[in-house]
Amino acid sequence: MAAITAFFESLFIKILSFFISVLVALPVPAHIYDAPKGETFDVKIMSYNVYVAGAGEKSPENRTQLVVETIRSEMPDSFGLQEADWGWMSRISEALPEYAYVGVGRDDGEQGGEFSPVFYLKDKYNLIDSGTFWLSKTPEKPSRGWDAMLKRICSYAVLEDKETGKRYAHYNAHFDHIGQNARANSAELIVEKTAGYEIPVVLTGDFNCDEGTAPYNTIAGGGFADTKYMAKDTMNIGSFHNFGVNDVYDGRSPIDFVFVTAGKGYAKSYRVLDEKVDGKYSSDHFPVVSEIQLCYDEELTEQLRVMSYNLRFSDPLKRLTGVTGVINEVAPDVLGTQEATPEWMQYLNMAYGDVYGAIGVGRDDGANKGEYSAIFYRKDKLKVVDSGTFWLSETPDVPSGSWGTACWRICTWAVFERLSDGKQFVHLNTHLDHVSVEAQLHQADMVVEKAKSFDIPVVITGDMNVTPDSPVYAAYTAAFDDTRVTAPVTDDYPTYNGFDETRAKEDMSLIDYCFSKGFTAQKFDVVEGNYSSDHFAIWAELSFETSAE
Repeated sequence: MAAITAFFESLFIKILSFFISVLVALPVPAHIYDAPKGETFDVKIMSYNVYVAGAGEKSPENRTQLVVETIRSEMPDSFGLQEADWGWMSRISEALPEYAYVGVGRDDGEQGGEFSPVFYLKDKYNLIDSGTFWLSKTPEKPSRGWDAMLKRICSYAVLEDKETGKRYAHYNAHFDHIGQNARANSAELIVEKTAGYEIPVVLTGDFNCDEGTAPYNTIAGGGFADTKYMAKDTMNIGSFHNFGVNDVYDGRSPIDFVFVTAGKGYAKSYRVLDEKVDGKYSSDHFPVVSEIQLCYDEELTEQLRVMSYNLRFSDPLKRLTGVTGVINEVAPDVLGTQEATPEWMQYLNMAYGDVYGAIGVGRDDGANKGEYSAIFYRKDKLKVVDSGTFWLSETPDVPSGSWGTACWRICTWAVFERLSDGKQFVHLNTHLDHVSVEAQLHQADMVVEKAKSFDIPVVITGDMNVTPDSPVYAAYTAAFDDTRVTAPVTDDYPTYNGFDETRAKEDMSLIDYCFSKGFTAQKFDVVEGNYSSDHFAIWAELSFETSAE
């Protein structure tokens, strides 16, 4: 009987894990960089699926002028089109004589079938190299790859600015809309083809996949950064609207992207051009455009994205999709959680185990009972050097409570080393008592003293259960910066919402924080409006101070 019970428990866990993996899209590998200090070259890059078909008002002939007006309004240095057959190529070339293009039709390598061309300003750039390859096992000739329904291609151009001599490569692709294996393998092929460049590479296209999917993660984890997540001037809407049928403002991912070589490009802005032209849709996709500073004499310094999120202990499975949606939107490098019960830990590890590692123990027994103040970290970006948990009590080495605390409280900490540059920092994450002011003061002092014991940059996250006018807050800010206050781009929205969507802003409380030392805060944000927990998540973008490097 026991064996049967164990079997069904194991089966239940496997089924649950499968459904969680289906429901929860993995977070995107975000790469956020400091503004470059060395020599740069500014370009504007666009990706535009113009839609090959359509009849009547939606016919390519009737939409050509709308597309041309959209491109002219931006005048990108180079742009990639998708679904551009020879008719589209002829009309665009005629209407935009200041642009030359590279590319061939996917059906025969000449004019047959759709192009994925790269257009560039011909008076500004010399064409140094160009080509097209098929997204297949035989990329050198017209062919259909893996389980793709159609032949798919990637065209590229290496461009040289005539005045400065600065070069960059622009690759443009259109992935298959049916074949999952084809999309995954196409991403790997492009990463392989672009790996040898010493100059910056931009990659545009309709990738027919969402953020967090395997093809996207292959690209974003394979040497490229998504300009949407690099740019401070950005937006978060979908790109495929299907002539207004799809609601792109409901939090859905774009499927059209502009990537740039990680460390060699700094995105100043990212836009989905979601306005109609003369009251009409120019295509079934909105174009995406990004202004990028290409960097030549230095590798950019990557920023650290830190998040804090009180998950609320109750009903984790019921709220899992909403909570992971917030995590995916922020895509933190490190995440401090509060009220993470063993059930929460199980579900989050099922959802994110391939991407995030987890550090922490349950507060009730130092193992797996009671709430965790767990730290999740990106395994592809960070290495754990040291870690631990201590109890906020007079006996910090064992499960315990002191000073009239309503619950035993803990602080989890970890020393991380960033794989890209070897920089180290320590992250402390905690949840202070919600009843006893005496306990809060002692607990805060313990966290501060532990943080001060490290001689590397420090970040402290947590639900402190106090507002900024309290002496507990003052204890933190006497030694550390409040990133909400010091960041030039910030958000003063309260963080505790009580699951009450009718509660006015002035009736909410600000009790969740991110403190730091040895960092410069670039941005602080509250993910307000998502009531998947009784707290809104917070996050900050941090740069290592020069003296801390």
